Amino acid sequence: MHVDNHFLFDGQHILEVYGRENVPLVPSFAPPALVWVVLVEHMLISHHGKPEFGAAVPPKFLEAIILSKLDELDATIYEVCETYTNVEVGEFSSRLWNFDNIALYNPGRADHPEPVAKLFDTED
Repeated sequence: MHVDNHFLFDGQHILEVYGRENVPLVPSFAPPALVWVVLVEHMLISHHGKPEFGAAVPPKFLEAIILSKLDELDATIYEVCETYTNVEVGEFSSRLWNFDNIALYNPGRADHPEPVAKLFDTED
């Protein structure tokens, strides 16, 4: 049962999801269904990586870290592609604060600024 950001099992406090460091995510006596619920919830609340990016807590296990890094990569790809839509081929963008104040070069992605995955050999 979930009550006020705590997980309770038979009335006993077993996990505080938000804010505490070095607390096991799930104790060994928790039922398997609760373990998955807690781990998925942790992935959801930590996928932005850092509190300043919107995460309630930092990711604390491998899959949560991977999800967070993929979310960061997705955001980076989106920002670069969005920048290319305003930059001619062979030119540099203005300096971008979210890329440590560097200017990005457009090497020729003007025709398809957004990445396109071609999974099957089909004619368009």
